[in-house]
Amino acid sequence: MSSTSPKIMWKPSKELLLSSQIAQFINFISEEGVDDFHSLYNWSINQPELFWLKVWDFCGVIAKERGSVVLKSDGTMLNSQWFPEAELNFAENLLTPLASAKKLDEKVIIFWGEDKVKREVSLDELLSTVRKIWWLFKQEGLSKGDRVAAYIPNIPETVFFMLGVAANGGVWSSCSPDFGTEAVLDRFSQITPSFLITTDGYYFKGKVINIFDKVKEVIRRLPSLKKVIVIPYTGSVQEKDYPEKCISLNSWLDLAPSSESISISYTMVPFNSPLYIMYSSGTTGKPKCIVHGVGGTLLEHLKEHKLHTDISEKDVFFYQTSCGWMMWNWLVTGLASKAQLVLYDGYPLLNNNRILFELAESAGITVFGTNARYL
Repeated sequence: MSSTSPKIMWKPSKELLLSSQIAQFINFISEEGVDDFHSLYNWSINQPELFWLKVWDFCGVIAKERGSVVLKSDGTMLNSQWFPEAELNFAENLLTPLASAKKLDEKVIIFWGEDKVKREVSLDELLSTVRKIWWLFKQEGLSKGDRVAAYIPNIPETVFFMLGVAANGGVWSSCSPDFGTEAVLDRFSQITPSFLITTDGYYFKGKVINIFDKVKEVIRRLPSLKKVIVIPYTGSVQEKDYPEKCISLNSWLDLAPSSESISISYTMVPFNSPLYIMYSSGTTGKPKCIVHGVGGTLLEHLKEHKLHTDISEKDVFFYQTSCGWMMWNWLVTGLASKAQLVLYDGYPLLNNNRILFELAESAGITVFGTNARYL
């Protein structure tokens, strides 16, 4: 065996270390006797309530009320509740920090649908569209705890809709469009969604994949649906061919007043209210629903983004994911750290494996996430 030490490919400078958010956090809690990573680690384990309270303060969580109780527990995990008196809104915690850091004409999302669709979304477009979606869902009667299902690719509209649903206190659950009909129904039939967000198809390996026959079957077998909003992503299906309950995104948005006349009133929900419903793999029977709460999701993502990954408004943040994987949810919370998001939908090895490197160069990606299979 060689005794040669492995070559260090990259090492952060002292200046970078000192300016990192984890260094700022250590300074923020210095009165607790924390002065380096190891003492921070030990303190977080020994003082979990104080640790999460300080994470809340450091990350600037926006809430109607936090309350005086950090953890209500009988000593067991299942009967433990974090911040049981707190009320907040997830979408507000993503959009308000972003709007404070960016100009309206600044791009906040870069999107590539393989090499077929390339698009930039400004802060103005993001806020304007979310305001309309929030207003329309309110008119449709969406309220706290109502489920909205999405059978959809990783496109900007997916982000818009999730934020509009969360702004109303609704619950979001998504599946990737490559899922078969039965796989989608195994998941969505358990949550009785009131609304379905979907599309006509998606791009994969340079081809248009039409999913509308699958969409029709999903609609037919989900009687709880009040309305289905179809995003005309590939243009492969005309609105006149939509089944009952369906409306195109553009036609639906046209029902709203001008975005300038809409002022979002974020619905406050308890810290432990549901935000996302995700699913187990389904390898041992039907997929099991996994509920993620509003406050826990927000606080954990903020900790991971700011302290673990050092994501800030200077970053261009990418993760290769579909909407059927939890990394999509993790990526979108990057808006709370004021980062610009990069979305990619399609085959990741397009153009002789170069497509994601081309995207990274074009967008100026500073944080690049992918999966083990890609590597």
